[in-house]
Amino acid sequence: MGTRHLIQVILGGKVKVAQYGQFDGQPFSAGLEILNHLKTLDITLLKSGVSRCVFSDEDDKKLAPQTGIYISALVLAIIERSNGCVLEDSSGFEKSPACAVFYKIDLDADIFSVHVRDDQMKHIASFPISGLPTTNEFLDRFGYTKEFLDSVMVYGWSNAA
Repeated sequence: MGTRHLIQVILGGKVKVAQYGQFDGQPFSAGLEILNHLKTLDITLLKSGVSRCVFSDEDDKKLAPQTGIYISALVLAIIERSNGCVLEDSSGFEKSPACAVFYKIDLDADIFSVHVRDDQMKHIASFPISGLPTTNEFLDRFGYTKEFLDSVMVYGWSNAA
């Protein structure tokens, strides 16, 4: 499904990652990918990688293949494993009416927050990175029914199992 979203990572008081995603941005898809990655990552490696991330300019866009619209939450694994990278800067997209979901990972404050657009962007939930919820607790915050989740699983749009 085409659900545009932004994944933002803050470190040292600065936006270091602003990853645009074109597809599967819903909390039951990209949100769960982010949640599951945050649960299993090495926070020290992620912080080290994020600290080395830089935004590309027109001359070095060819160095940033990991920033395509299909990458979405995988950018976190790329950063953690590569110890930094060159990224496109999609800062500000969360203010666009085209952005349906905004994920913010504040490594300074130890907070993962989710914002969803209805007529405007609304904060739905925040979780401490050091104490993240279970999959069911996460999904419950968005009011998904079991029937709905079962239906999206049939089409392979989610990893919510």
